[in-house]
Amino acid sequence: MNYRYAFGLLMRFMEYNELFMLGDLDQYLLEAFFESLQTPYERQEGEPNYREWMAQDKQGERYKPNTIHNWYRPINTMVRYYQKSNVLPTFLYEHPKADHKSALPAPSEEEFDRCLASCLNRRDFVLLLFIGDTGLRHEETTRVIWKDIEMRRMELFVPRGKGNKARGLALSAFIVSELEAYRQILPEDRRELDRPVFPSKFGGRLTRHSLQSILKRIEQRAGVKISAHALRRFAIRAWRRAGRALSDGMDAAGHETEKTHRHYLGRLGSNISPAQHDTTAIQYLVKNNLLKNIRFRGTRK
Repeated sequence: MNYRYAFGLLMRFMEYNELFMLGDLDQYLLEAFFESLQTPYERQEGEPNYREWMAQDKQGERYKPNTIHNWYRPINTMVRYYQKSNVLPTFLYEHPKADHKSALPAPSEEEFDRCLASCLNRRDFVLLLFIGDTGLRHEETTRVIWKDIEMRRMELFVPRGKGNKARGLALSAFIVSELEAYRQILPEDRRELDRPVFPSKFGGRLTRHSLQSILKRIEQRAGVKISAHALRRFAIRAWRRAGRALSDGMDAAGHETEKTHRHYLGRLGSNISPAQHDTTAIQYLVKNNLLKNIRFRGTRK
């Protein structure tokens, strides 16, 4: 998400309306700003141009609800911060809604497998497996050092996640064995406990941009659209398919609310738990031999 672009749009809107002070932000200005983003100008005679403040080639642009909502989020965070600091008065305003019907993308198992086959070196291969197993965010992935991984217990400690909150995650036996093999081929100084697990070519931690570049190259070779966040969703959905409880999945992902976690799960985010699958009515009756006619015996198809 481009926070800078969102603030740039708001500043351009305010400048056009000759508003230059933070105190000029109020309910009516914000509602007018978001309304103009949702209302493209189609140059019909007599129709008001809500987009006159924008560059001319952007005035007819149709933005998706999720795009506008993503611009709203950093702006709303800023507004709430200044309200809590008593710089702005408290006010409510109607904000753009995201289209929650659109599924958040994640690669399928077959696509993830193709991405693994497209890795050209051991680091990128293990990196892809690692994000697909742990569901870590961008920054969490680049911050992992060897000390954070307890190989014997197959656990990962995230000391500083989103909101500076720490959490622990279970690691699969397979990824632990891959990490151990990968560590053995690293130069001795890069195996030290305080060194990044996935270093740059100079030995330091990967930057956000470096991680994006690695995934972009894999994406191009595999012909599969991926990102660190898409891999995070892949992991979270795989946990659910494996039977992990919703609460355990929330803890591992670092999600504070069930609503957020269900949104990441997509169609898997329904209230149907693995236990419900084990206690369906007909399955119970069949399992306990309480039905005698479980095979169709009629003659008509």
